[in-house]
Amino acid sequence: MKKNCLIISICGNAQVGKDLAFTLIKQSLPHLIVTRYAFADKLKSEMTNFLLDKFDINVWNCSVKEKALIRGILVQFGLIKRNQTKGRYFIEQIKNNIKCDNFSDVIVISDLRYCYFKKDEHFFIKNELDGLILYIDKCNIIKGKKVWSTPANEEEEINTPKLEKMVDCSIYWEDCGGNKDKIEKKCLPHIQKFIQYLQNKKYIK
Repeated sequence: MKKNCLIISICGNAQVGKDLAFTLIKQSLPHLIVTRYAFADKLKSEMTNFLLDKFDINVWNCSVKEKALIRGILVQFGLIKRNQTKGRYFIEQIKNNIKCDNFSDVIVISDLRYCYFKKDEHFFIKNELDGLILYIDKCNIIKGKKVWSTPANEEEEINTPKLEKMVDCSIYWEDCGGNKDKIEKKCLPHIQKFIQYLQNKKYIK
């Protein structure tokens, strides 16, 4: 890993915009090499053929509805691997990739989910990588009231509140439904404030 590489991990419930946050962070730092990693990439690669064969769903390119259909299968497969290794199976996969990354100035791990075992994902980020945790939540405006995200499954219900207590910074934004103009207006300013926070703390220039 490149010296002084900044590690940012993102946590929050499903569909709150963690990948969107990565895209906007990368867009806001054109002078730096910003790379995305995800614990779930190994899980997806191991389940790709099974999901295509049994359900004709491409886990790498599926709709929100399709993702909801297969989420339970992915979670259960991941839990078995995690329980067999006390949470370390997917960590070790991403750890090797990050260790070999000698180019990135900023690494964003876009799917921090677990704080269950002693040396789980939260431990890996904070203690092994000396990284930061960014929490994201998203609201929908329904009849003039903000309705915030809810856990997609029991795992999120257990782990997300624990992770929220460990964060270095939080973002609360509105669902923009993929509208580029709304994202530019309502989401990008939150990321720009986060970038300013990183600069003020001298994590980046």
